[in-house]
Amino acid sequence: GAMVSCLGHGVPEVVAAAAEQAGAISYFYNHHFTSEPQERLADRLLEVAAPEMARIRFVSGGSEANETALQLARLYHVERGEADRWRVISPAQAYHGSTMGTLALSGRRTLQEPYTPYLADHLHLEPSTWQFDPSGEAALGQLDALLDEAGPETIAAFFCEPVSAAALPGYSPPEAFWRGLDERRTDHGFLICFDEVVTGMGRTGTWLAAHQLPIQPDIVAIGKGLGAGYAPLGGVFCTQEIYDAIDR
Repeated sequence: GAMVSCLGHGVPEVVAAAAEQAGAISYFYNHHFTSEPQERLADRLLEVAAPEMARIRFVSGGSEANETALQLARLYHVERGEADRWRVISPAQAYHGSTMGTLALSGRRTLQEPYTPYLADHLHLEPSTWQFDPSGEAALGQLDALLDEAGPETIAAFFCEPVSAAALPGYSPPEAFWRGLDERRTDHGFLICFDEVVTGMGRTGTWLAAHQLPIQPDIVAIGKGLGAGYAPLGGVFCTQEIYDAIDR
């Protein structure tokens, strides 16, 4: 994808580390195995994502990270006996990846049209900006309407970028929206998933953009800056509560 080469090209230290690892072990199946470099990276990422994020799983890029976040949210509810929760609410003006699962999270019809028969019927908030919704109350009102329309017991997650990237560059809703979203999570039991594929890894001044907001997500997807173009790499953080529900 785009926006990955944040370290520059041909950095000697990165090239040397990659060559050294290739001389030791080039591949392992991470459903059943792990490696010392993966464990060290996981420990480091959990340090900078603390205290909210407790676990991480590595994948091969941003689209897969968001797809895995979606699967994780669904599995959490199924394991808790709430199998009716499958639908997602997300801002329409967004991009979360090129897989069938992630394309369904966007409300951009030009991206979806060729694949519409394959896409899940999720719900989307209309585009919102500081110019048209300076308080965030209009977006919250629409969120309430979508919850009523679908039935809150069917909603698995609210899925969004903390700071919009390619589809609506640089926009983050007002504080009142985030606080209102947090209240609705408590009231209705859905999860909050952050797509930090673009914003994660220090690109907004903190390791995660979530660290600057008055809300804590349950699941966070990262990519791009994680591999910096040297490796196809993404990751998915989750809270201990999410992990424990599935681990049982």
